[in-house]
Amino acid sequence: MPAKKTPRYLRRESRAVCTCCGSSLASGTIKRTLGLSYSSWGNERSITLDDLHTGRFRWACDRCLKEGLALPANPVKQLYCDHEPYLAYCDWKHACRSCKRSFIFTAAEQKHWYETLGFWVQSVPVRCPDCRKQLRRRKALNTELGELLKLKDPDASSLFRISAIYRVMGNEAKAKRYERLAKKIAT
Repeated sequence: MPAKKTPRYLRRESRAVCTCCGSSLASGTIKRTLGLSYSSWGNERSITLDDLHTGRFRWACDRCLKEGLALPANPVKQLYCDHEPYLAYCDWKHACRSCKRSFIFTAAEQKHWYETLGFWVQSVPVRCPDCRKQLRRRKALNTELGELLKLKDPDASSLFRISAIYRVMGNEAKAKRYERLAKKIAT
């Protein structure tokens, strides 16, 4: 029986595989990543070649960073606990949960999510940008509709707006009902 082959990321070599371009690299070509520091459970740690071998970190080689294929990350600005911080961001392909089309979670978008908005590093988008916009729009309309329906004595313009929202949501029967009420009040 042949011996089992050790997976590449577990082999102790002087090379690591870039998570951006997939190239196997010597430590001399990852100078911008090696030595970066981050806090782990209150202890300051520096990135070593052994860390990159484990596959726990998303990082990029110097060439990817220089050519703009990846953006350098700042672990200090990221929220992480049971997941390692990102050392670099590169475009990442996903499939949308709603429309099933593939979309790219860009490096710039990742940097914005994790360093500006403060999302946890293990969170990833499940919908494409178009479906996310559509969902936000539906939620905003639903909130507006709820506020308008709470009015004790709505005026004609509020009833016309309720009618318009129901029409956008595809509920033509309710749209007509509120439109009739609005016309009755307006006259």
